[in-house]
Amino acid sequence: MSGKTQPGAFHRGLIRLERVIDRLRPKRIVGEKSIVRCFEAYGRGRTVIVRGRVEMKRELRPSDIDDSRRRNFLTMAANFFTREIPHARIYGEVAGETFEATADDEGYFLHRLELAHEPADFEFDFSATVSRSEEPGTEKPRTSGLVLMVRPSARRVIISDVDDTVIETGAAKLWQLLKTTLLENEHTRRVFEGVSGFYADLQRGGSGNERNPIYYVTSSPWNLRDFLLRIFELRGTPRGPLFMTDWGIDRAKLFKPGHHEHKLHVIRHLLDFHDPLPAVLIGDSGEQDPEIYSAIVREHPGRVAAIFIRDVTGSLRADEIARLAMACLEQGVPLHLVEDTRAAVREARAAGLVP
Repeated sequence: MSGKTQPGAFHRGLIRLERVIDRLRPKRIVGEKSIVRCFEAYGRGRTVIVRGRVEMKRELRPSDIDDSRRRNFLTMAANFFTREIPHARIYGEVAGETFEATADDEGYFLHRLELAHEPADFEFDFSATVSRSEEPGTEKPRTSGLVLMVRPSARRVIISDVDDTVIETGAAKLWQLLKTTLLENEHTRRVFEGVSGFYADLQRGGSGNERNPIYYVTSSPWNLRDFLLRIFELRGTPRGPLFMTDWGIDRAKLFKPGHHEHKLHVIRHLLDFHDPLPAVLIGDSGEQDPEIYSAIVREHPGRVAAIFIRDVTGSLRADEIARLAMACLEQGVPLHLVEDTRAAVREARAAGLVP
């Protein structure tokens, strides 16, 4: 008998419902209704990883700082009413070289390219378009996304959580999380004081000109990507590739995949991709970041330079995190439990991680 947990009757019903909805959707996308939403690509040397999703084109009303909670709710809900295009063929161009990829069941694609030559620039756009497999030669509008290359001057890779680490969310309390997510907008959501400057300093590094790459890992769904990017832009938070999740209904997940497994998988990938650069890991005490990061320290000796954990739980997890910090320190990795960004800056400066 398989060790995997079998879905219950309610879960099976939801799976069937999603399949029925998918069958009722039009199988052929006519005209210019399907587009590629290009996510941030990243690369190193001649290797570039491009990502995105193929879906029906839609227009969302931009939020305003004076929007009511009802308007915020309607705007946020609209982010989740996407129509993905499964198994579409994607045709793109990166640094003058072309690629082809195929979307999965949910319209997502990820493609790794090995370019003939290293790109001349470290930040540039890639473009992509889509044509349905049953409509060969039918061209759709080209869209573009940003490619962020690791610079030779980089000395570390910065990997950060988002909820309650960058943006105040209340993720540890379900009601607070729902209230904040559904009833506020990008103008009213609060980024913790000093975070944007701290991350910019970490990118500059101790010498001031390292240009270290930064990545954001969150279990929030890809539907909120544009929402998060607007918050970052409005607050001046350094931009970096986002690693998000696909909330859905299937045998592997019920609405939301596991936070622990998702974050572990992404960090392992980023460490491998940036080998041998050490990482600075940033998170909060509200969920499982201390446990996840300490597991990474055990798995990858010498690859973690420091860990910063924002304390959002107070005495509730103090003893537990202290034990994890001691275990990390035995591996030569300091785990700093900090009350606010100012404390993190002090520790980072003492370690030579920031100018």
